[in-house]
Formats: sequence, C-alpha cells, structure tokens
Amino acid sequence: MPSAEGAWGGLVNCYAYAMKCSFPGGGQTPVPGRAAGAPVLPYTQPPWPHRPAYWSALIDGIVADGQACGRAVQVISRPTGTALPQPDNPPTHLCNARQYLVAMVVKSDGFHFLRRDSLAGQWTHKNGAQDAPVETYASLADGGRPEPLDDSVVIDLLRTGQGRYRSSFPNFAFAGYLLVPDAGVTVA
Repeated sequence: MPSAEGAWGGLVNCYAYAMKCSFPGGGQTPVPGRAAGAPVLPYTQPPWPHRPAYWSALIDGIVADGQACGRAVQVISRPTGTALPQPDNPPTHLCNARQYLVAMVVKSDGFHFLRRDSLAGQWTHKNGAQDAPVETYASLADGGRPEPLDDSVVIDLLRTGQGRYRSSFPNFAFAGYLLVPDAGVTVA
C-alpha cells in the first residue's frame, strides 16, 4: 500500500494532495488556477452555463498552476465541447519516477482528484481539508471487505460514478487524466 507522505492537515484538500502540495499558499481552500493568479471558481465570473466548460477550465487552471511554479503538467484527456472523456485504460505506461497520474472527477457542485503512485501503481485520495485521512481503499456498498484502490477498482469507480462502492464523493463523472511531475505542483 502507498504511504501518505508529508503532513496532510490544514488546508490540504483533494487538489493539494493530488498535486503533492503539503503547504498550500493563499490561506484558502486550494482550487485550480489560484497559484497562477486566476482561480477557477464555479460561481464567479465568467458564468459557467455549461458544466463541461467549467470542468475544462479547471484543467487549464491546473496547467497554469504548474507553469507558475516551473513544472509542466501534461493533459492526457479532458472534456471536449459538452462531452466528457471515457476513463478506460488509464495511461499508466506513462507513469514513472519522473511523473505520476492524476484523475479528475466532477459533479454539478464540485471536483475531486485521485492520484496514482508511479511506482506502486496504487491510487490514493484525500476528501476535504483539515484532518481528513488519505484513503487507500474503496469501501463496498454492501458492507463487504474494502478493496485496495488499484487500477481496476479506480476504473470501475470512474466508469460508474460510484457503482458497487460507497463513496464520500458520490455520483461523480470522470473529467480527465493529467500527468504531473513527481515533485508535484505548488497550489493555493
């Protein structure tokens, strides 16, 4: 199982955790684009009449945050027009000791991120800020034994929005994969 590195309390939410930023700046809950000076917020200008446009802007904000700290984030898949991408076959062959994979999921009132450890091949995520634990297992909805967040479990979650698992971020939709430098990205 992957171990949670760093201190993940305070303002570290799913975005900061996925970007390996244990000390986000700005004094607010981190959102894509804020470190680059252009936070992507769902209820501010410009209005987001089409959610996929907002979700695509989130990905642009992540890329901008990477650029702001001198690290290139590579977009593997993203919403196109009003269509969301398919989560099939995450590009794990691109993960190595220099970069790791992040999956972004969305719903009408927010976003969530999961990250894949490059070497162990396991996924982890953190729900919310403060002292929320880093999760390495998916709980089954029927109360069965939790399953490690490996590629097959995560693909099932991404395809179904929850499916046979109990989730603290239910009814989400997959919105894209990104490759992030192993050193992470500074967020705010």
